[in-house]
Amino acid sequence: SDLHEIYAALADCIPQLFGGQVPSPEILTQQYTHQPSLAAYLIARLGSSNRDAGKARKALYMASVVEKKVEPGFVKSCVRSFLARSHGVLEAKSLGPQAGGWEQGLPHFRESLMHLPTNANALYQMGMASLDSDRLAEAQDLFSRSLLLDPDFQAPYVNLAVVFLRRNDFERVLEVSEACLARHTASPMCHYHIGVACCQMALVLEAREGGGVRLLATEAREFEEHR
Repeated sequence: SDLHEIYAALADCIPQLFGGQVPSPEILTQQYTHQPSLAAYLIARLGSSNRDAGKARKALYMASVVEKKVEPGFVKSCVRSFLARSHGVLEAKSLGPQAGGWEQGLPHFRESLMHLPTNANALYQMGMASLDSDRLAEAQDLFSRSLLLDPDFQAPYVNLAVVFLRRNDFERVLEVSEACLARHTASPMCHYHIGVACCQMALVLEAREGGGVRLLATEAREFEEHR
């Protein structure tokens, strides 16, 4: 019955979802001739979703051609920011994180931020490049700035916890992971990070006790909670 209600609400959109013409850069350019900013964004979005790197690059090139028709102003800055970020993501995906993909995309992410300084996504992706290169203080700053602009952005929370784990700042791991779970309850990585942090904090207390240091009552309670 729920599906019937959904399909009834979608009405004439159903044929387009299951049998409509697949959009192409050419079709989008023609369809939105008088809205080049929208055309450029949609073409770039289409290219970003393409798993074929060659087709993705072609779409992004076509988007940049269409973008030149956009009048100077805030909208043009938004489009150029998205285009630059899309190029960066493509570079990162092409190489993969193990081969320094995020670092390869860094110039594009910086360009994206230059066009739109409030771009939380660009800040996050710059943070990923910093994290992959073990520039932890820089990564912490970039992830924090990203969250300041978009407190509902899940990914910076998760990777900020990774930064704190690497810095052995386990209290901050708990803080940022719990903040993420308050907004995104379905975040298994946060539960994992909390588990790792609790384990490490428990091991520290256990090592102190094993070394002959008598734990305070509060520390003993913490030890049991972390376990």
